[in-house]
Amino acid sequence: GIAPQATVIPVRVSDNETSGPSAGVAGLANGIRFAVSRGAKVILVPMAAYLPSPDLAAAVATAVAADVLIVAAVGEDGGTNGGNRVPYPASLPGVIGVAPIEESTMAARNSGRGPFIDLVAPGAAVVSTQRGGGLTLVNGSAYAAAFVAGAAALVRSWWPTMPIAEVTQRLMATAAPAPGGIDSTAYGNGIVNPYGALADQLTDAEPGALPGLDQDDASDLARERSWTSSGNLARLLAGIGVLVALALVGLGAAVPRGRRRRWRPRISRQP
Repeated sequence: GIAPQATVIPVRVSDNETSGPSAGVAGLANGIRFAVSRGAKVILVPMAAYLPSPDLAAAVATAVAADVLIVAAVGEDGGTNGGNRVPYPASLPGVIGVAPIEESTMAARNSGRGPFIDLVAPGAAVVSTQRGGGLTLVNGSAYAAAFVAGAAALVRSWWPTMPIAEVTQRLMATAAPAPGGIDSTAYGNGIVNPYGALADQLTDAEPGALPGLDQDDASDLARERSWTSSGNLARLLAGIGVLVALALVGLGAAVPRGRRRRWRPRISRQP
C-alpha cells in the first residue's frame, strides 16, 4: 500500500507459525542473506529476537556493505510487560528500528522502549488481509515496520543510487514530530512521513548562526521601540481628543434647546 509498484520477495525464516521472541536467530540471519542474494534493496524484518548473535550481526553487516537497507520491528517486550529486552536486529548498527503508535499517535503500551527506536509508525488497528480472504484489524510493531519499509522503498525507487546512509537520514529528517520529541526512547526521531521523504528538500550545509546584536543595533532597536511607544500614545490621545470634541458639539446643540423648553420633556404628558 505504501509502495504499490515494489516487488515483494517473501522469505521464510521459521518452520512453524510462531513469531516474535520465538523466532530463531539463525533463521533471521539466513533470511537476510537470502534476500541480499536475490537483489533486495530494502529488507523488512517484522519480528524480533532477544538474544545477541554473531551470525545475525554478520548477516546485517553483509547487507549494509551491499548497500541494502534493513528495517526491523522492535517487538512487544516493553511497557506493561516490564521486560523491555534489547531486540535484534533492530538494535544493530545500520538497521532502522521501528516501534508502533496507536491511533492517537501515542506509543503503544507493550512496545519496546530504548535507544534502538529510530522511527515510529501506525501499529494499532491497521487494516490488513487475513487467511481465507477478507480484511481484519491487526496490531504490533511488525505492521509499523512495514510502513517504514514501504517509505524506504519509495525513496530508493525515486533515488536509485542514493546510499542507505542518505536514505536513512532522509527518513529521519522528514519524520513528523511525535509527543516524545527528537531522540525519544519511545518515539525515536518521530513518525515516518512518506510524502515528506519524497518532497522535502534537504541540505548538507551546517545551520548558520544568527548575527550578533552590536551596540549600534541595540540603540536602533531601543529607538524603534521608543518611536513605537510614542506613536501608540499619540494615537490614543488623538482618539480621546476626537471623543471630547464630539461631546462638546453634542452639548452645544442640546443646551440651547433645553433652555428654550425650560428643561422640560419635548413630548408633553396627556391631561
